[in-house]
Amino acid sequence: MAKAQLPFIDCSRLRDPRQRASEVRKLRDACAEVGFFYAVGHGISEEVTNAALQTVRNFFELPLKEKLRIDTLNSPHTRGFMRSGGEYTAGKVDLREQLDIGPEANPVNWRERGLPPFYLLQGPNQWPERPAEFREHILEFWAEVKQVGRLLMGAFAEALGQPQDYWEKMGYFSDRNTACRMKAAHYPACAPGKEGQGLGAHKDYGFLAMLLQDDVGGLQVSMKDGSWLDATPIPGAFVCNIGELMELASGGAFQATTHRVVAKPRSRVSVPFFYNPSYHAVVKQVDTLPQDILQIALAQGNSTKKGAAVDLWKTRVGRPFGINNLSGYVRSQPEIFRRHAPDVLQAFAPSKM
Repeated sequence: MAKAQLPFIDCSRLRDPRQRASEVRKLRDACAEVGFFYAVGHGISEEVTNAALQTVRNFFELPLKEKLRIDTLNSPHTRGFMRSGGEYTAGKVDLREQLDIGPEANPVNWRERGLPPFYLLQGPNQWPERPAEFREHILEFWAEVKQVGRLLMGAFAEALGQPQDYWEKMGYFSDRNTACRMKAAHYPACAPGKEGQGLGAHKDYGFLAMLLQDDVGGLQVSMKDGSWLDATPIPGAFVCNIGELMELASGGAFQATTHRVVAKPRSRVSVPFFYNPSYHAVVKQVDTLPQDILQIALAQGNSTKKGAAVDLWKTRVGRPFGINNLSGYVRSQPEIFRRHAPDVLQAFAPSKM
């Protein structure tokens, strides 16, 4: 196991005009070297983060029968509770319970209106009745962590030689049609010496993920030498990582890094927030990347011109994010689509992707 530590990015320095430039450079280096970092100085109070973690823990301590009242199988929009073993990563079962949450919206009759099938993902959440404060605490955390994501996205744009509002000017983000998602996750304890796949090795396919975790640990990051680095929980810090869209936008200079969660002898809860673009966004490489970024991309061997990251560029370029998002859900949660949208399951079956 690698003993190094992930880099730190201080969000308070990103808010300070006198210190922003140097912190943006640190962010650039972190994204190029490992694709993961700790975000500190974010300004979200312990009261808010502790309340989110505690209400999540309280929910997962409920009897299974009660949690299944909001079974995700009842939601064509992939919202609600999923029991352990209900999701797959890299074709293997993940041993975690989770509750999927997205932007609250009315469902859309996309077939009748001739809209893209990713509109199936738009709809209402399923909220638990207990704990009574669950919805309040999670939505408060959602609102605050989304602002941290916006701050970081502006810094990413500057690291790529663009103005802070580059992503918005490109039309990638819209509060009306955002694909941001949040999970409340519980990894049951395993027997000592029997660590298993809590969450299989994978890369995220959006722009940015921000993780609030308890003190148990289990998240591991794949390093370039083939070792795994523990993303050790640090009080007051989020573990952040970039996804494949950020790698694409940077021309391969920034690295979307494989990561996993291994089960531990103590149960673990976490709350990841995924800062994604709108479903309609067709993300492309930044047109005018600065020379230092182009040099990093060549050194990484991930430039589109070199054709190294074939799968990434083939499956991401030219397609709306909603299609990529939908295909990911079909792969990981096929039973939902078998029940509610067998035509979508057939169209996006892994053999056809």
